[in-house]
Amino acid sequence: MTVADLLETARTRLNNNDPAGAARAFDEVLTTDPHRKEALLGAADTRLRMGLAAESTEYFMQAAREEPHYVSRPPCRVATALHTDQPALAIEAFEQQLAWGGRTADRLLELAIAHYYAEQWQSAVQYLNEALEMEPRNPQALAWRSRLAQIKDRHDLLIDRGRACCRDGRLDEGLQLLYESLELRDSYDARLYTGRALRARGELDAALVQFHLALEFRPESEEALIDLVNTFLLNGDADAAEGVLDGFLEEHLENSEALLLKTQLSLNKQDLEAATVCVDYLLAIDESLADAWLAKSQILEHQGLFVEARL
Repeated sequence: MTVADLLETARTRLNNNDPAGAARAFDEVLTTDPHRKEALLGAADTRLRMGLAAESTEYFMQAAREEPHYVSRPPCRVATALHTDQPALAIEAFEQQLAWGGRTADRLLELAIAHYYAEQWQSAVQYLNEALEMEPRNPQALAWRSRLAQIKDRHDLLIDRGRACCRDGRLDEGLQLLYESLELRDSYDARLYTGRALRARGELDAALVQFHLALEFRPESEEALIDLVNTFLLNGDADAAEGVLDGFLEEHLENSEALLLKTQLSLNKQDLEAATVCVDYLLAIDESLADAWLAKSQILEHQGLFVEARL
């Protein structure tokens, strides 16, 4: 087969969701032409799809070195792998882009993000500010500025990175970062997000401990309270969930989220009288709450008042 045929075969296999087959085709091209940029980038992409981020990085870096004037942005998936798995190489790649193609807001932002993943957040802020000087309304740069503004030290950085890993489904990695943040110091955020990560892994008892500790930092936090109550419910302990909720409402009687949750717990127990008291009190506080009217409709349906429930 010719190089063109092999490249077409690789593309076809990628379209058929066969990255391993595509990788073999790209590799065959590289045995004939080891400097072929399209094959090097294809090899990088297929390795990443196969979960081989380190190999993907090597192919991308080779493509960049083989063609010094190659200044287009790396494929997003490759850039992501560079950030999360080998940030030092990501920094090298994006610094090369600046050297070859000049300073643009997008390239400076990529370099800022790479420094963030390398835990060099002060350098990240520096490059981010430079990007915003060039494009003050760049939406991605503005979002990152807001994110980095919350980071004051390595403890905060580890929490932020841990949360990002958990959102991406990398729970083990995220938990490790959150535990590292707790080794530096204890905090409400570290406990809250550690609890959520543990709950996502199904470790409900351990998650309950973390939510209790979060509430010790901020007893008024409805966010931690709702996490605690919902985790009790997932753990099959409705009585404990209601006990925690009742204790919270004694101190925060007009908290709408807590009242809605109390209404739902009462409905689950078929205690329509208690549910009605809660939702009517909530609507007296704020009659514009759509969730409260929805709960009111559910109560009326449970009472057999279907016409009234639709009003």
